[in-house]
Amino acid sequence: MSPCLRPRRLRQSLNPLQKKSQSFSKVKAAMGQAQSGYHLEGPVLGPEATKRRRLKGFSNSAIDLLNDTNEAREASHGPFDITLIAKNDRFQAHRQILAEKSAYFRPMLSMFQEQFQSEVEFKELVDPECLAKVLFFLYFNEIYLTPMNAQDILSLANYLQIEGLQRRCSDYMQLRIDKQNCVSLYLYTLCLGPEDLRCHAEDYILSNFEKIVTKKSREFLLLPKELLLKIISNDRLLVSTEGSVFRAVMHWVSFSPKERAPHIPNLLEHVHFPLMSMNEVEQYGRDSRVKKSKNLAIAFEEAKRYFDKDPTEKIRYWTNKKKPAKWKMMASMSTARSSHTVEVLDGNIYVVGGGDGKEWLCTSEVYNPVKNKWSLISDLKTKRWKCGLCVLNGYLYAIGGMDSPQAGFWGSPLKSVERYFPATDEWQEVAHMNEARFGAAVVSYQGKVYVSGGFGTCKSILSSTEVYDPDANRWTKINPMRKMCGFVGGVLVDRPIHFDEGDF
Repeated sequence: MSPCLRPRRLRQSLNPLQKKSQSFSKVKAAMGQAQSGYHLEGPVLGPEATKRRRLKGFSNSAIDLLNDTNEAREASHGPFDITLIAKNDRFQAHRQILAEKSAYFRPMLSMFQEQFQSEVEFKELVDPECLAKVLFFLYFNEIYLTPMNAQDILSLANYLQIEGLQRRCSDYMQLRIDKQNCVSLYLYTLCLGPEDLRCHAEDYILSNFEKIVTKKSREFLLLPKELLLKIISNDRLLVSTEGSVFRAVMHWVSFSPKERAPHIPNLLEHVHFPLMSMNEVEQYGRDSRVKKSKNLAIAFEEAKRYFDKDPTEKIRYWTNKKKPAKWKMMASMSTARSSHTVEVLDGNIYVVGGGDGKEWLCTSEVYNPVKNKWSLISDLKTKRWKCGLCVLNGYLYAIGGMDSPQAGFWGSPLKSVERYFPATDEWQEVAHMNEARFGAAVVSYQGKVYVSGGFGTCKSILSSTEVYDPDANRWTKINPMRKMCGFVGGVLVDRPIHFDEGDF
């Protein structure tokens, strides 16, 4: 299904091409005059939008434009030595240009039988107009993209493995993604890529879920169960209430009740009922489709009991220890420090950064409780005071903090993040956070790192929250905390992540 890309405003002119010959200058002038006929204003696309105005005496066919550059291309690159055939149209080209710009043509024209042929025919359904635009790009690094042709050109760029054109199309489509086209674009990129466009479409869906899931959104209703499950189980899903996720699932099921009703229990496992309002829990708990599942009925009852609890109820604990524990002095650290961070990895205690009363530190050390011994490890690449620290997949992550106080009395908060490899004893920089911060809460959960609150630039107190995906090496902003918190702590209890209110 092709996405209906709806731009706010399309480019009004193409960048000028170098004057290679008098005939090519005429083509340039014609292209410049044609822009008002090529470009559309406003968001409405459809049958009416395809009725473009034509200039008298000028053809805006990409094939004609490319053929008009034949003289200029031969003047720059010599006589044509290969012909590309798409359906009934023939295009003159140079082997060197094709092999240089396309990973598809490179082996074909140097290793396979086509290297001895003067013609290459595309037996696949390659659109001649689209191929003409791609060839124009290979020669002049210019491509005319519109909401109607962007996906077709991207598909051909993927097929011919033209990295520069793939990137150009991806950037264009990322700027024009909206709630009408994001689902179909996401489905397209799952099959054909590119990866950065897929990630952007996925992020858009997760950040605008409630706007996308409407009764008018047929694309959402056509999602396969596996993809719907992937979306609603994603920790980065941004909703105002968990009830929105419940309604989305039931709306999807209603589109084809007989086939989809059996999937309700599996889908609703990923809806956090205690995060709904009391009214939502009572209303949705009465749904006949929910009552058919014993496990769902129990889950709703547990959610109701959550609201029945006294908010001032005391926490009780039980211990079998008869004698109080005593503190015992252990080996001292190599460096006296404060405002450092501590984590446990593989049974050893790691202490990272902080300050010694004179300056911030980049040193770190590890304590072996079996040997009762501290050992220095490799220095951080950046001095970090009050940074965050967590363990994920056998690595330490030092996150944010404040840098050396040379730029000012206290220094500046950091966006940078470093990862420590115990096996090689080295720190490596990874993707930076979107927002610089120190004194933030850091928690690892289900293969990702969550950072929330802390202090930002100008010592502003933050409520923002970000999540780091190590597979994509990328930070993404998610729903902020309801309250700004500095020097905040975080802990994982059962499934939800909890943050205390901090000191500010």
